[in-house]
Amino acid sequence: GAIGKQLCHNIIQRGGTPLLVGRSADKLTAVREELGAQKCDIAASDIDFTSPEEAGKKLAAALKGETLRGLAYAVGSITLKPLRGCKANDFAESYAVNVIGAAEAVKASLPGLKKGGSATDPSSIVLFSSV
Repeated sequence: GAIGKQLCHNIIQRGGTPLLVGRSADKLTAVREELGAQKCDIAASDIDFTSPEEAGKKLAAALKGETLRGLAYAVGSITLKPLRGCKANDFAESYAVNVIGAAEAVKASLPGLKKGGSATDPSSIVLFSSV
């Protein structure tokens, strides 16, 4: 999405190399090309945080051995319709993506974040939410 793309642009401007993760290879490839193919990498293109536990496992496998300076979770999803039309499942799905998915992403990224940071210059985690 727009937030993640702008964040990647800012990372590249500061000399970093963002690793893109998502559920659509076509969209990730388009973002990579737009940002400059040599300046960012696609870590995984089959990770869908609507199934957070499975996504966390796939992310951990994709990031195995990586050194990370930060994690930005900008998946964000919310049901946009009148409250009177919302069902309990709508809220459960939003919670799964925005809360449980974020927790799974952090868990999967911790080994790389620990390798990438230090006591005086720690790695960072930024969680965006649309809820």
